[in-house]
Amino acid sequence: AERLADYGRLLGGSQPALDGRRRDLDRIQDLFPHDYLGLHVAEPNSTYHVKKSFRKKSLGDLNLVDNNNREACNRIFLVEAPCAMSPPHLPLNAKPRHLFLFSDLLLVAKPRSASSFKLKESVRVSELWIAPCPESETGFLLGWPSPARTYLVTFCTQAARDSWWRELQQALEAQLRLEPPTTNIKVVFRDPLSGTECSKTLGVGPEMNSGDVARLALDESRVGDWAYTLYARDRDNAPCPLLGCERPHSIQLARLRQSLCAEEGFDLTHCNNNRIPSDIVFELKPNIKPSPRKTPLKLFRKTTGRVFGVPLSRLCANNALPPAIASCLRALFQRGPHTQGIFRRCASARALRELREKVDTQSAAVCEEIANTPALLLAALLKDFLRSLPEPLLAGNAQEWLNVAASGRTDHLRRLLGLLPRENHLLLANVVCVLFNIAKRA
Repeated sequence: AERLADYGRLLGGSQPALDGRRRDLDRIQDLFPHDYLGLHVAEPNSTYHVKKSFRKKSLGDLNLVDNNNREACNRIFLVEAPCAMSPPHLPLNAKPRHLFLFSDLLLVAKPRSASSFKLKESVRVSELWIAPCPESETGFLLGWPSPARTYLVTFCTQAARDSWWRELQQALEAQLRLEPPTTNIKVVFRDPLSGTECSKTLGVGPEMNSGDVARLALDESRVGDWAYTLYARDRDNAPCPLLGCERPHSIQLARLRQSLCAEEGFDLTHCNNNRIPSDIVFELKPNIKPSPRKTPLKLFRKTTGRVFGVPLSRLCANNALPPAIASCLRALFQRGPHTQGIFRRCASARALRELREKVDTQSAAVCEEIANTPALLLAALLKDFLRSLPEPLLAGNAQEWLNVAASGRTDHLRRLLGLLPRENHLLLANVVCVLFNIAKRA
């Protein structure tokens, strides 16, 4: 259930309000026995710095750091609630999470038990972005830089969703007033007509999302009516496609903080105004994907005397089936009824390939070998032979054959059989004879 901070005690005076804030922060820190959250530190921590600080300091040192920073911290706990988070395109892969929202910080936690959590993400509120999700009745899209992650956050009820939307929006508006109003980003793209790579430096504000930036870059580059998607990439990650709700302003400033916060005397406003470069690059890519070149599938070797893949008019030139196929049908007629699942079960692919190569060479000894071949392998050979025919055995309109078979009209069936070529009729008669014998004795 959703839990709100007790604001009543914050209105009774400065000292009670300060004590109430500390109790809220201490209570939430106690819920994370294995993670140092740094909630009493004035500067919000990223997930990276939270884990790094916890590894390098003992708990006593961390408490000392907190005590030294308590007076300077104005962080206020706002709301917490359980939720489910999933990628926007995979809503069924949702994972249980618990959100803790402060005036300048959002904690994403994984429940460990009823009273303890494991920290998954710690994100500045100023670096968040939110967007509605029409496909979800109780959720919305929530994301942050890394370089750009967006999740579908689903709550228990619509009321909880609406409450969280309001809280996040108000906290985000308050924090964005403290951020630099604009920042410069680099957008690269490849002209689809000339193939040359171009780049643009654009000034973006916190109110612009990735869709706005893509349209602005396309307008200035004059690349025409091509459809593009904006990607974010850095030296450590592959290009990440942006959905349209992300804020390049927060992505750029987050990377600027991450790359320069270790420098002595770091000033975000100064670095941003002096256009100190970061390794984040935004790239426009066309949505049209080049279709792979289709090459004809070569199933059969171009050798003389082959059987597979040859038209029946050539195979049955003397009004007789090829010796190997005739031997196969005779063996199936004799041993097929005694083999369970003869046309359903699979034979060895390697043995089938070797037998097919022998039949394709039309060697004299292949007929004797077929007589001693297992019936299951012969059934697979017959199916492979029928599949390899350039023209179907039941020549003509396939739908007409199906309609006649469903109607049971023998006169119509005789008419279609009379239209078959002589060699097709010969092979079909032998195959039906084998199938009838197997069905009768099975």
